[in-house]
Amino acid sequence: MSFIDSIKHIERFAVIDEFGGRGNPEKIRRFYIVLRVTDDNGELIEITFGDIKSAVSAGQLSLTDYVGFTDVSLGLDDSSQFRVTNAEYHNNSNFISVEPAAFSGSLSVCARIKEKKDGNLITSTCYLSDFPSTFYLSK
Repeated sequence: MSFIDSIKHIERFAVIDEFGGRGNPEKIRRFYIVLRVTDDNGELIEITFGDIKSAVSAGQLSLTDYVGFTDVSLGLDDSSQFRVTNAEYHNNSNFISVEPAAFSGSLSVCARIKEKKDGNLITSTCYLSDFPSTFYLSK
């Protein structure tokens, strides 16, 4: 199943730093994009790391600032500002691990999911979205 097919019914979509929002923004080394999704029957779905890598490569899963004005590069290696390093399924939620790679500066980090074909926004964690969620990062 593709990434977009997996996320048709999103119950939770959030970003959280490794300290659960209580850490120093300068000391954050990793953060998580959290997705809880179900199929048409309400059964929880585990999204594979392969699906996550495909979505990142296709630009379907991306990062932005809290209002969605500034796109931030997300990739699979150190050439991007941030890189996806892992995906795990715990407590009925998908945790996508992300680490700063070439990023320097300050940012309120949010995540977005877009369609592959036309790039239309499906959902985000930005301000005024269904799932507002962010944390502050400074490098």
